[in-house]
Amino acid sequence: MLRIAILGFLMSSSLGFACSLCGGSLVDRPTLREQANQAQAVILGTFKNAKADGDFGGTTEFHFDDGFANIEALKGQTMLVLPKYYPTVGKSQQFLMFFEIDGKKVDAIGGIPGGKPLLDHVQAVAKLPAKDGVARLGHYFKKLDSPDEAISSDAFREFAKASDADLESAKGHYDAKKLRAWLRAKETPEERLGVYSVMLALCGEVTDKDTFAVLLKEPLNERIAANLAGVLAANVLIDAEQGWAALRGFLGDRKRSFERRYAALQAIRFLQATRASDHRKSIAATYGEFCTDDDLGDLLIDDLRRWGWWDCTTEVLSAYAKAKSKLAKSTILRYALSSPNAECATFIAATRKTEPDLVAKAEALLKLLK
Repeated sequence: MLRIAILGFLMSSSLGFACSLCGGSLVDRPTLREQANQAQAVILGTFKNAKADGDFGGTTEFHFDDGFANIEALKGQTMLVLPKYYPTVGKSQQFLMFFEIDGKKVDAIGGIPGGKPLLDHVQAVAKLPAKDGVARLGHYFKKLDSPDEAISSDAFREFAKASDADLESAKGHYDAKKLRAWLRAKETPEERLGVYSVMLALCGEVTDKDTFAVLLKEPLNERIAANLAGVLAANVLIDAEQGWAALRGFLGDRKRSFERRYAALQAIRFLQATRASDHRKSIAATYGEFCTDDDLGDLLIDDLRRWGWWDCTTEVLSAYAKAKSKLAKSTILRYALSSPNAECATFIAATRKTEPDLVAKAEALLKLLK
């Protein structure tokens, strides 16, 4: 039960890792570019004269200061009365609001505190090419250290939401010197460390393996521990020998917490998704060695099934006799049922005679997974 609870938390939370492994609020929250592209008007203004009406109702005036996009729809107006009460808004604090316009109906669909620099930022990113992710990341890299927190945070969300391919293709826009400094700085937001590690590995030098050796030095810093998947993956990218030694050390150390061992698994999954041809031998060897692990074995075997990798067939099938739960057995059965190998077909035929119900349930679950 504990492992299930931890997995649920990890899969629903941000792990500070870009691309295929980045999740949680960083990926779910729209960027300002996405909000601007959805809106017909983006207006900088100030809330005034908030009036409450009951527990949830009320109105607030939004007075215009500046804006862009389809402002013609609001030509001649200097303010809107929004059907919502904003009790905590300061009298002089500016907000950047996003509006949808349908005829004469104007609806607020989002907003963020900010001034003219934020408006200029949104105006610029709204013009970035929709299909050129590399160009966008090149623009956003320059904004990562913006003194305006809203702009800096928005830039980082674009990296968190970027595809693996775009993240790598944009490496020519990165500044390794800046990334090294950000990884060392205590002021760098914790959730960025994994992403910055991968970015440094993509644009850095072989000598940056020393940077990652320091980051992974025991006792592990809690900020690094919270971004362990990204740091471990980056360590492999910069120096495969050093990186795999560290990664296997975390994965195989049963004295470590499940969270940290799972982070090592996530790093391997990232490498499989982005560097399968370079690291297949190491990945298969690692999975074959640890597929009987009580905590992680079923996850490893299911990965192999999903990837269609049958390199570890002998190790996976031999794990069946050692399996301590029906869940573990079912995972192995699904692997064997999916494999084209004759060895797996023979195994399924034999198991169908001894445990027909378990095989039938595995077949049914496999259909649902497809």
